[in-house]
Amino acid sequence: ETPGVDKSEIELNATEKELEIKAGDKYYKKLELPVEVIPEKAKATYKNGVLEVRIPRKKPKGRPKGTRITVE
Repeated sequence: ETPGVDKSEIELNATEKELEIKAGDKYYKKLELPVEVIPEKAKATYKNGVLEVRIPRKKPKGRPKGTRITVE
């Protein structure tokens, strides 16, 4: 939530692992994302003081290979 901030003051920057939110001199936050994302496909909306950012997850490259463990 960013009440009292004009939409034109909001600046968003994203990498595959982080999201940076700036809103003029009033608000700054840098978030570490829980999964890797595709920042080029991000979309953001701002309505009634609520900023919503949607960034699709990056699909994992294949299934991680594990090692079979023998139960004795």
